[in-house]
Amino acid sequence: MCALSTTLPVYGRFGATAACRSRAATGTTSRPARCVRTAGRVGTTRVDDISATFEIPDADILLSDVPFFEAGWNFSGSADVGVMWALSDAASLGLEVGARYHGDLDGDDSAIGGLALASINDTGSRTSFPISLRFQMKF
Repeated sequence: MCALSTTLPVYGRFGATAACRSRAATGTTSRPARCVRTAGRVGTTRVDDISATFEIPDADILLSDVPFFEAGWNFSGSADVGVMWALSDAASLGLEVGARYHGDLDGDDSAIGGLALASINDTGSRTSFPISLRFQMKF
């Protein structure tokens, strides 16, 4: 059981994203039988300073508003590919897979380095691989 409890309110301002999409269809122009979609995005996000509160109840220790991450710009990027099949004039079924990446935050160890806790903010990047199944109806 971990005796370290943290709370991290996160505040951020979002920056710019550039995207490119393409589509290639087979079948007739009025009713494509299959449509292949691709997309790519790159962007950046401005993140404000993030502070944390650490509580160790067994030792009756409370560290409030401790610097945890520094403000800065973070890179993000993603790519998607998907297929949409026409089931009828009004219905389509689609499958899409992708990859998403968000860059590291810069850790601020000024207050926690002496407590042997400096490594707990050495992360922040994340990668995910979403899979989407879509059913679309036109009315």
